[in-house]
Amino acid sequence: SETDPTPNVRIDVKKIDDEELADCDRWEDILEEYKKLNPASAGSLDGSFAKTKGNVLVIFSQNRFFIDLLKSNRDTAVSLSRAIFNVLGQKYALRARCTTTVEEQRTLAEQLVKKALDSKIETAVEK
Repeated sequence: SETDPTPNVRIDVKKIDDEELADCDRWEDILEEYKKLNPASAGSLDGSFAKTKGNVLVIFSQNRFFIDLLKSNRDTAVSLSRAIFNVLGQKYALRARCTTTVEEQRTLAEQLVKKALDSKIETAVEK
């Protein structure tokens, strides 16, 4: 399909051995292209990096929201695949892994809610 060519290598994202993967040196260029194609989702990749093996590109994101978007939103996957193709000149099977634990995500969410409350921004969360 347009979004996910058949991988030519097998990668279990949950058990990735970092040494099997090569850094994607043009990841910043891909992010710039992605911002042009899908500015609404591009921010969810702040702080991310990518690595490759064969035609598989693994995105490591601190943002669990991005992982959900990639899996559930076809536009996200298509526009990211297009950005990757535009920069690297070939299609990749996309995989993603969250680099933040569930507990870290919870702490970040709590900090965000506290900041909103301290700033007098109305939230659905009560103190």
